[in-house]
Amino acid sequence: MDSYAETIMNGLNLTTETETDTSSCNDIVRIFQQHKDFPKSTTDDDDDTWFLNDPDDVLHSFVHIVSFTGSDVLTGNDVTLNRAGTFLPTYRTQLYAANDLLVIAGTGYRNDNVTKLNDKGKNQNGQVASEYTFVITFDLDGRGATPAAAGEIEGSIDGQFSMDYYDNHLRMATTSGAKYGLFPLEDGHREWTQLDDSKSRVSVLQEQEGGELVTVGVIDDLGVGDSISSVRILGERGYISSWDEDTQLYVLDLSNPTNPVMAGNFNITNSRFNYMHPLDNGTKLLSIGTAVSDDKDSYERIGLSISLLNVIDASNPYEEQTYVFETNGNSEALDDHHAFRFIPEINKLIIPGYTYNWQKKDFFDGTWLFDIDASTGITHAGTVTHAGMNDMTN
Repeated sequence: MDSYAETIMNGLNLTTETETDTSSCNDIVRIFQQHKDFPKSTTDDDDDTWFLNDPDDVLHSFVHIVSFTGSDVLTGNDVTLNRAGTFLPTYRTQLYAANDLLVIAGTGYRNDNVTKLNDKGKNQNGQVASEYTFVITFDLDGRGATPAAAGEIEGSIDGQFSMDYYDNHLRMATTSGAKYGLFPLEDGHREWTQLDDSKSRVSVLQEQEGGELVTVGVIDDLGVGDSISSVRILGERGYISSWDEDTQLYVLDLSNPTNPVMAGNFNITNSRFNYMHPLDNGTKLLSIGTAVSDDKDSYERIGLSISLLNVIDASNPYEEQTYVFETNGNSEALDDHHAFRFIPEINKLIIPGYTYNWQKKDFFDGTWLFDIDASTGITHAGTVTHAGMNDMTN
């Protein structure tokens, strides 16, 4: 055991690599390949490991945290680097940072055995890949990051706004996609069968003794058959926007971490919320999303939807003002909150815009401005052009 452990540690020590010896990364992959569930072959027809993994992805799951004091850089003093790291069984990580806590989360899958009744009423054994978000927290003490706790919750996480740390509790919003199982047929083939519909939830986690993140509260009736499109969790309130046709916004009461509940909800037709920005101490939300046509069969995109949502009364949220900006183009603000700029002193929303449509001869590269007023409404306040048609088409 001592010899084996030493071999593993040597393999994980990336600093031993030289120009002539680049085996360390390969050693890490080889260590993971010794796991009992790792596919031994991807070409053998008899191989029953249908859920395959790429060994190269193992290195993508290593998170390396380096901490240093910024003043040392400015003053020219020697910079001391404090290092921490972890492996997460995921293909990408999401980060959330509070003053004294760093949260790293990522979506992964677990291959489980399932049993269902076939058409003849007999039990049929199969396999299903279940979606999870794996979480690890690090304490931040001003000098470095120290591993604190780890846990997991059902579903996948999307973006930093899906996480929030408040009053020693970590709140996380996730969506579990429709779950399908792979079951054998009598002719030797296999078929996919849907076992569960997609589902969204908010889980509340708390660190327990022994460094375990335990779910102490959950609300999972946030729509069945849809997925989360936008999240804001602010103190004792949570706001979840979904892609569902019936309910676009859920307002959550998170004041009791062991019993989070839905306080209210409402539906907005022909639009989607991609990003929600808090205003007036969180009593209102300024949202931007995609506007679609009235045709329920096509849901053709017709432009951008900007809404001012009133959430003062959690049990009675409503849309105070709304505006559809018809355009063939798009805005980065739909996907990146850094592109969303609201100036409260002048009630101006400023977002970048881009249109490149040869068929309609519509070209634009610049900025759109909007006036946001709870009384008079939302209006297009102007356009700043950065590049003309000739610049764009050349």
